[in-house]
Amino acid sequence: TGPGRAAVVDPSDPLAVQAAIEEEGVMLEAIFCTHKHWGADLLVRRDHSGGNAVLRQQHGSCKVYGSALDAIPELT
Repeated sequence: TGPGRAAVVDPSDPLAVQAAIEEEGVMLEAIFCTHKHWGADLLVRRDHSGGNAVLRQQHGSCKVYGSALDAIPELT
């Protein structure tokens, strides 16, 4: 990324990420997800990729990168 642009890794808490984006005055350009947790007892919002959908709604042009094998939400 360049000046005024940002990327985030494993955004499990989209509210914290959005607060940091606003504080720094940057535009979210990319989301990188290292992996996804599996299991019926795991709430999606607690997963590494739990913030993807919310962040993509707020930053529609940002790309989401990760493994298609992990079924990561909002993967682009």
